[in-house]
Amino acid sequence: MSSNLSSARWLSLAVLTLSSHAFSAELTLKQAVGQALDQDLWQNSSLLREQALTDRASASGTLPDPSVTLTAGNFPVDTFDIQQEPMTQLSVAVTQMFPRGDSRALTAQRNHELSSEQPLLRQDRALKVEQSVTRLWLQGYQAQESIALAEQERVLFRQLVEAAQAGYSSGLGGTRQQDVLSAEIELARLKDRMAALEQSLAVTRQQLSEWLGFEPHGFAELTRVPAPQTLPTADYVRHHPLILALERRIRASETGISLAKQAYRPSWGLTAKYGYRDDDLMGNERSDLMSVGVTFDVPVFTGNRQDREVSAAVSETEALRTDKALLLRQLRSALAVALTRYRHLYQRFQYYQNDLLPDVEQQASAALTAYNSDRGDFASAVSARNAVLNTRLNELKIETSLHRALADVRYLSANESRFEDVDDEN
Repeated sequence: MSSNLSSARWLSLAVLTLSSHAFSAELTLKQAVGQALDQDLWQNSSLLREQALTDRASASGTLPDPSVTLTAGNFPVDTFDIQQEPMTQLSVAVTQMFPRGDSRALTAQRNHELSSEQPLLRQDRALKVEQSVTRLWLQGYQAQESIALAEQERVLFRQLVEAAQAGYSSGLGGTRQQDVLSAEIELARLKDRMAALEQSLAVTRQQLSEWLGFEPHGFAELTRVPAPQTLPTADYVRHHPLILALERRIRASETGISLAKQAYRPSWGLTAKYGYRDDDLMGNERSDLMSVGVTFDVPVFTGNRQDREVSAAVSETEALRTDKALLLRQLRSALAVALTRYRHLYQRFQYYQNDLLPDVEQQASAALTAYNSDRGDFASAVSARNAVLNTRLNELKIETSLHRALADVRYLSANESRFEDVDDEN
């Protein structure tokens, strides 16, 4: 009996020691997000698209290049003598075309408006990268800490198996062969569980390497989450970068309507022509000739062209406004769902920490004490230890799910002021 009591004291001490053991951690969530943003090539491509639209805006605001025409006109084909005929001349003409109405200014304005969409899209991309990396990081953290918890229980189960084997061999404590076999089976199941967790951890590390450029060796401790009442409301989605970017596109589309209406106005062209004539055969001087002309088209048949272009531009703008209303509805609903999930997970996490886990651990301690005092059976002690492991794993799952919900809330409720704060800090 004293041998079994000594084993119980040793196991109780092991539980306290292993429970305070921290799994080796290296990479914090903040570091992972920062590294992923530094490695994100999409940001560079967006900068290039913005620069292309800015350059195109500058180019579209200028007049088209003038055209120059050189002409040798009215040459006599019998002699090709420039002095023979009075109509023979060498001329140069310069023509400058002017696009319809305000189409140049409107085209430049539309390109500027489209380019202003890119910074907002980069903000949304940064938010999505943060959300995706956070989910992967939490997945890795959960696998890592689950392995640590399973390792704690594996050591305890190993001690239980050894104690059961010793009790069965000595015939003390009422240990049966079935108890020894049950303990070994539980140990094998726990080993398989750890193998599955290690596989999940290895896969997550590889998935994170796509964002980080390397496989993290460990994950740091999680920070505390804020209380639900401090989180934003669903109205925050109105200032989301994705909504603001769509508003810029709507503004550019409205400019496109004005641009389409310029097709009702004529395009103009000015031509200035100077013709040189040589002296005649008698040596008499002949005057040079000067011509000035204006060309313009007349938009008369507008039914199947201009009218259709304007109608198409209006329809595209209305479609974008509908897309905005739909996106607002989707973001608002998604944020409401994330907030609801967060509140319930927060309550469950508090319950696990403050009530359920202490009760389960107390029950496991009582079952172990009863077994070592010959007042309980071995199966109850094993079952109680399994309950502790499952409860801790569930608590860990709830905690990581709580952080995932928080990441969703932060993405959906983000606005430009968040990025302004970041710029001020830098």
